[in-house]
Amino acid sequence: MSDLQYAYLLGELGDFQLGGPALFFEEYACQELDIRAFSSALHQLMRRHEMLRASFDETGLLHVQDELPVPLTYRSLRGQPEHVCRRLLTRNRERCYDEGPPRGRHAPFEVFVFALDTHIVVQVCARLLAIDGFSGEIFAQELRALLDGESLPPLRYTFREYRNEVERRKDSDEHERARRYWLDRLDTLPAAPELPRRRMTGDPSPRLVRRVFKLTAEQWTSLAARIRKSRLTGTMVLGAAFCEVLRHWSKNPDFTINIMYGDRLPFHPEVDKIIGNFSSTLLMECRQVGPGSTFLDRARAWRRQLLQDMEHSSFGGVSVIRQLNQRTGNARNALMPVVFTSMLGVGDPDTGVFLEHLGWQRLEGKVRTPQVALDHQVFVAGGALVTTWDSADDLYPAGMIDDMFAAYRSLLIRLATEDDAWEMESFDLTPAAQLKIREQVNDTAAPARVATMHQLFEEQAERQPDRLAVIADGREVTYAQLRDQANAVAAELVEAGVRPGEVVGVQALRGAHQIVALLGVLLAGAAYVPVSPQWPRRRREQVAEICGLRVLLADRSIQDEEPYAGGRSIDIANAIARQDGAARPAVVTSPESLAYVIFTSGTSGTPKGVMISHGSVVNTLVDINERFGLSPRDRVLAVSDYTFDLSVWDVFGMLAAGGTVVVPTAGQEREVTHLYELCQATGVTVWNSVPAYLAMFVEFVRTSGRRPLTELRLAMVSGDWVPINLGAELAEIAPHAACVSLGGATEASIWSNYHPVPVRVPPHWISIPYGHPLRNQRFQVLDAGLRDRPDWVPGELFIGGRGLALGYLGDDELTAASFLVHPRQQERIYRTGDWARYWPDGTLEFLGREDPQVKVNGFRVELGEIEAALLAHPAVTDAAVVTRTDGRAVSLVAFVASQTPAEQLVTQLKDHLASRLPEYMVPRSIDVRQRLPLTANGKVDRRQLAERAAGVGATRRVGDDAPRTSTERALAALWQELLEVPEVGRSVDFFAYGGSSLLAARLMNRIEQQFGRRLPLATLYTSGTIAEIAALLDPACHTGPAGNLVVLSDNGHRPLILVHPVGGDLLCYRPLLAELGERHRVLGLAAPSPAQLEVTIEELAAGYLAELAPTLANEPPDRPIRLAGWSLGGVVAYEMARQLRREGRECAVLLIDPWVGCGAHPTVDDTALVKAFLHNLAGAPVEVPVDPCTPNVAQETLRRIWAAPPPQLKELKSMTYAEVQAMYDVFEANTRALLRYSLVPEDGLELDVVEASRGLVGPAAGYLSPLRHAAAKLPARFHMLEADHFTVVDGEHADAVARLIDEMR
Repeated sequence: MSDLQYAYLLGELGDFQLGGPALFFEEYACQELDIRAFSSALHQLMRRHEMLRASFDETGLLHVQDELPVPLTYRSLRGQPEHVCRRLLTRNRERCYDEGPPRGRHAPFEVFVFALDTHIVVQVCARLLAIDGFSGEIFAQELRALLDGESLPPLRYTFREYRNEVERRKDSDEHERARRYWLDRLDTLPAAPELPRRRMTGDPSPRLVRRVFKLTAEQWTSLAARIRKSRLTGTMVLGAAFCEVLRHWSKNPDFTINIMYGDRLPFHPEVDKIIGNFSSTLLMECRQVGPGSTFLDRARAWRRQLLQDMEHSSFGGVSVIRQLNQRTGNARNALMPVVFTSMLGVGDPDTGVFLEHLGWQRLEGKVRTPQVALDHQVFVAGGALVTTWDSADDLYPAGMIDDMFAAYRSLLIRLATEDDAWEMESFDLTPAAQLKIREQVNDTAAPARVATMHQLFEEQAERQPDRLAVIADGREVTYAQLRDQANAVAAELVEAGVRPGEVVGVQALRGAHQIVALLGVLLAGAAYVPVSPQWPRRRREQVAEICGLRVLLADRSIQDEEPYAGGRSIDIANAIARQDGAARPAVVTSPESLAYVIFTSGTSGTPKGVMISHGSVVNTLVDINERFGLSPRDRVLAVSDYTFDLSVWDVFGMLAAGGTVVVPTAGQEREVTHLYELCQATGVTVWNSVPAYLAMFVEFVRTSGRRPLTELRLAMVSGDWVPINLGAELAEIAPHAACVSLGGATEASIWSNYHPVPVRVPPHWISIPYGHPLRNQRFQVLDAGLRDRPDWVPGELFIGGRGLALGYLGDDELTAASFLVHPRQQERIYRTGDWARYWPDGTLEFLGREDPQVKVNGFRVELGEIEAALLAHPAVTDAAVVTRTDGRAVSLVAFVASQTPAEQLVTQLKDHLASRLPEYMVPRSIDVRQRLPLTANGKVDRRQLAERAAGVGATRRVGDDAPRTSTERALAALWQELLEVPEVGRSVDFFAYGGSSLLAARLMNRIEQQFGRRLPLATLYTSGTIAEIAALLDPACHTGPAGNLVVLSDNGHRPLILVHPVGGDLLCYRPLLAELGERHRVLGLAAPSPAQLEVTIEELAAGYLAELAPTLANEPPDRPIRLAGWSLGGVVAYEMARQLRREGRECAVLLIDPWVGCGAHPTVDDTALVKAFLHNLAGAPVEVPVDPCTPNVAQETLRRIWAAPPPQLKELKSMTYAEVQAMYDVFEANTRALLRYSLVPEDGLELDVVEASRGLVGPAAGYLSPLRHAAAKLPARFHMLEADHFTVVDGEHADAVARLIDEMR
């Protein structure tokens, strides 16, 4: 068989998305049919063509049978009611399409004849394994000749002989050149068109829906004339037009499509008379042509690429896809699912196709091809150009393929009828109805308030001078007092020579004086720029230099600091005292003048200052206040730093509404207890922050048992992704609060859009939508040519309207690149760099970024700026920064190339970065290596670095450290295989080579297989090198079977007992052990292996205590036994303490973020459990396609994930399924034990509980709840850490947990 035939058969037999038989189905009507003659003719054709006698079995073998029954079925439906006939025809049509002709000893085609009262219906179904398009023409022409009584001369050549010749030619130089041509292009070959897909939990239906339209004979004649004039072929022009439509609906402008073509090489004069599948495929690279290109230019580029690729077609598309699949590890998803098939020139264009040659009327036609999502075919019949699309509509949003098909039809008609169309640079293919809806949602025009920021404040100060304006540091400041102090600062600035429009720096800690300074600058007619006292001196100097600061308003935070070059500092408190009673300076400020400059991260290593005018930001402030009904009764908790533009609304928006700004004490703005107390004490009604900040606060209030915030009525979140469950969780702690998601950019005056965050989120949402634009603001989603993207198609997000910034201070080039004029609408727009897409109702969905800019705690971070700072260190020759996420938080990981040893360089680099960048821009992890990985194009391979980011390791050295004994050498071979490294040293830790918990489990399994001894997984703590493990495995060292107890650290005297979490191993405690140092003797308890499926928590605790008995017997009876555990480990530790307490022993227990069952004896189904297992294994969300109707759903899902692991679980590739199943068994046993356990309070226990503020995300959150909720009466001290369930024990938080352990009695 050919590669394509093998692919068709594998697509039917294997477990693939969009799998199933490769076949075509045709249905015809005729007036009469001699069924005997028809059967005889079919029999003669089968005798004549061996592929009509071919059968295929489930092992993938093709058998040519000597004789097979004619696959003809006749059924008379005469006299039957019309609805019965229709039902029977439909049922047979669907069976043919779903199943095709049977495999085994059966012909590869079937014919069904139904005799109706008025006519005859003929249904034909055939496997593409045996018959291609040209073979269908041979079949029909010869069938007509036989029915006409003609005889056919015998054939002297067979399909089998043809295939043998093709296989022989694979040893030729020509084939090797073709193979090399394609292999050399694997790294640069674009992916398939990235068309929008419908979100679904399981596999889509493989059924293809057919769409057909025809260019009339007149239109086709006109198009063909224009094609000839352009010296192209119909295939080239139609293929180029198809790509125009694909590109308009595809996220990626450069893509690859699958070209299906007939490949009958002239090995014999009769090769064109044989029936068989001679088709082959070619991967056609479709790249954008340069700007200014016309359609004709792009069609000619298409021709050049096609001709070049056809020269190397002996190494076909199926073979190339096979190579790509091997590289990517793709196992079941279609890699190149968009197909173009041109049959122009096949058959007689005047008589139709296939059985139309018999004079029959064609009623319907369908094609089904495995792993094909969109199949476009074109041919000529009856003088008309027929175009068909067969598409897997279940994959795509409703109506999208209809829109694409309509656009394609319109484009072909234009090319057929308009000469100008060939010279068009682009086509407006987005449906007009979609643009109309966007025009409506963008119609936000309304009269804009003409005022300055400080004017809005002054109006309120005049209206209500005695009302509270600011509460800070225990002080209350009225509007009159705030106005007087701000006037004093303004007078001081004018006296110091500050000119209208000048930029004045404000460097002050949180508090009333900071707000006074901001207002004072504006009242002096100047613009303020926040200069954070927390920034490194170098960063502050950069900002001062860019702004040309002559004057800096400052507080005590810069005592003893040298002034910036060319500038002077004015103490805010002194200015207020010196100018006490001063009148407002007589300065007139235009609403169009500069109000403030806020600096954000810049790609070049230099921060960029965004210049916002009064009129732009006032438009936002007034809109928000009116939209959400802000009034003097409102109070906002100002949690955002004043270098972040959310603070602009906190201060000026609330003062414009006449409300009160409540300022957290400097240094306590992240202390949730302080924030909660402020909210309750001051009656805060409005919250405004990044989502993560609110989520942390909400979780604290929910889990700490504190009173709800009944006065909080509005929570505004922006600056980052909004957790999907935030609305529901907020409702628990603030029952009267509405939650609103806002979005936009610093360059567009804080916010430009809004969307309510519902308590009950629709099930198809995966994020909170961006929503709709605010007043006098507009959005567009455009492609690289600034053309509107269709619904559902990602594009770059542009903002227009009143809120746009003046530009970037001192950087005209960057301003011109970011603030554009739309070429058709002539409107000034801002290129956000964000990606988004429209829903059909005009709602915007935010999709994140494609460039190296990320959000960290709401702050915009250009990775290039961090890389530039790293490269400024003399020891660094190359640098790249990537992000890693646990599904809720983003952190930075830096990779640097250097010859300096990592142990010396990492500390230097962190100090180096801390002196140049704000704290939130300093990567927590830095990996040092001799060189960074490169792509085939010589660029840093960021994708590979992103994959490595999850487990950055130490340097590796071998040299004289090579394995010495036979045991060490055997272990080294295992390590090299599992870790994929060329050599390993005997004294280097397993994790320093990039080992993970999954690879550790795999290692212990392989050790047991090879050495016949099972070592606990926790052995890698104390014996993590080859030399140490070899010492344990050598016969002289054997001391009997290993138990569950492992010595993790033997440095101290008094034992600390750590209990395993739900996964059963102890590897999660590595960061904690590093923090504990040499202060403790740490014993670890790993889960029993194999799993005990019906075990209870009480039985686990009793078994562990029995194993600990000799150790505990040596402890003084009056000294408490110290136990600790994370997650399930904390619950087991608690039960162990209960049992010890009943024996009269004192205990101190630390439970690290323990979660227990929801309610009395809850259960969990296998679907949720296997999802939770995979999430737990990866430490992050894993997309798990699960069919809950499948028997043994857990095993089937595990097997599918094991066979094709996602990127987060790529280590599964090196494990057997039995090993994965064993890990799941432990997880399941422990989970079910936890769900059966009832936590009962025990008097006299010293109990501390660490809670992660962001809680547990993922499937397990559906059947578990925090300990505080489940055991409200449990006497314990609770400690909150700003983390989630999985990061609470990582390196970032291990020091806090270690301090709690140090404090245990």
